[in-house]
Amino acid sequence: MSTMWRDDSVSHTAPIDAPVQVQMHVQTHECRSLGSDSETRRRVSLIYNGMPSSHLGQQAWRKSRHSNPSGNCVEIAALPDGRVALRNSRHPSGPALIVPLQDMTAFLRAAKEGEFDDLLGEVEK
Repeated sequence: MSTMWRDDSVSHTAPIDAPVQVQMHVQTHECRSLGSDSETRRRVSLIYNGMPSSHLGQQAWRKSRHSNPSGNCVEIAALPDGRVALRNSRHPSGPALIVPLQDMTAFLRAAKEGEFDDLLGEVEK
């Protein structure tokens, strides 16, 4: 059995049981420091969707006060570039979902207005 995937208009076929190795590359670029010396340059890791949460540095992760003690929580952190990171509290080093602030704002407004209440089922009703 084979599986097929696309990569910029190039098709690849490999046996489904063939081992696939994926290398993760963290890109870096030069940017101005956010410190008091605007001419100071530093290396900054590019923040990307799906990166390990542990690679985001010392962010102030927080969760809802409505979370239960079983650890099944979504945690959220504001990033220095204005975006928002989300992670599973059970896997604090796991992948982070990186969301633009305006998208997070729209999502939270919709949630407050009850737009997603149908997803709660009978648990919260």
